[in-house]
Amino acid sequence: MSQLEIIVALVVIVVLAIGCEVIADKVGVPQILVLLAVGFASGVPSWGLDPDAVLGDLLFPFISIAVAVILFEGGMSLRFDELRGGVHRPVRRLLTGGVAITWLAGAAVIGPIVGVDSQIAVLMGAILVVTGPTVVTPMLEFIGLKGRAASTLRWEGILVDPIGAILGVLVLHAVANGESFTNLEGVWTFVSSVAWGGVVGVVLAAALIAVLKWGNLGKHLDVLTTLALVLGAFALGELLREDSGFVSATVMGVILANQTVVETTHIHDFKQIVGKMLIGVLFIILSARITPSGLVGAAPEGLLLSAILIFAVRPLATFLSTVRTTLTYRERAFVAGLAPRGIIAASVASIAAISLRETDLNGVSQIVPVTFVVIVTTVTFYGLVTPILARVLGLLDDEERKSEPKADADAGVVDAP
Repeated sequence: MSQLEIIVALVVIVVLAIGCEVIADKVGVPQILVLLAVGFASGVPSWGLDPDAVLGDLLFPFISIAVAVILFEGGMSLRFDELRGGVHRPVRRLLTGGVAITWLAGAAVIGPIVGVDSQIAVLMGAILVVTGPTVVTPMLEFIGLKGRAASTLRWEGILVDPIGAILGVLVLHAVANGESFTNLEGVWTFVSSVAWGGVVGVVLAAALIAVLKWGNLGKHLDVLTTLALVLGAFALGELLREDSGFVSATVMGVILANQTVVETTHIHDFKQIVGKMLIGVLFIILSARITPSGLVGAAPEGLLLSAILIFAVRPLATFLSTVRTTLTYRERAFVAGLAPRGIIAASVASIAAISLRETDLNGVSQIVPVTFVVIVTTVTFYGLVTPILARVLGLLDDEERKSEPKADADAGVVDAP
């Protein structure tokens, strides 16, 4: 492509991303649906939008950096006071046992449904454990839900993204190198990646707070300095331990949101704007890479897989993870009824397909289209059903939320570990 063609394509991507945000807001539908529809349409050969040709080798580095900024912005929306009332226990369990159940159960059904090798099934199961703030948070805001169920979903959605990203990439490396999934080395690599990412995030968050406190930079330089250190944390995390940069960015956001040393409202507002634009750009780029024929061909398998994830895997993972916690039956039911997939699933699936395209594994070509069918299906289903579910469960009744009748709670409602 010529320089002029690349410039035009980049401008088109940004304009489409922003235009989709505006349309979704005016029409009152989840923005991801508009973004995916426009992205799929713009990728039709007759339209000529080819992200691989536009960005070349910069495509996936750009995706990784953009995701890091999105995760930082998501982390800045998490407040520790939301974890009061026992919310920390279901969140912790959803991020551990819930992720494991979703991964293993998903992998078990992906093989026979999609017809792929067991390695690809395990990889796709890992990719589809994530929900994410790009889809969960807008839905909660649209519904107007607050309280423990909303806090649980918000914390889970934001923290499961870096966990799922690391899990997906580690499984991808194992598949690409022909390694076993059962050795303890993989577990140690996962734990050390999370730990290194957390350390980097804490250190650079402390450095950022010190700079903002004593640097007297002014609001505009506060924002630019924050962006620079977030990108620095991501890069440093990746250098110290591959795939830990997402954890570093998320931890930085959480710490900055909960400290009381400096005012960060202006930073959060700016990051929210940047985050929304990056989400739009990423969905346009990733969905434009899928051919209509590939998407249609994957629809039957993707729809069946989505149904199993929605009606079986998510309820199973949720109810096992929240048993004997302070969440009531109704709150547990709502948490079980909201698990849309978002940008992390799309990003890791795209990276996996590129990384494995030279292998002879059966099903590599199915990773991206099936994942996108699951994204579209889950977002559409939850977007239509969860507002109704919240009303049916009585979770939108402020007085009922305040009273929190114990009769509706689990028989073992004690806040057990």
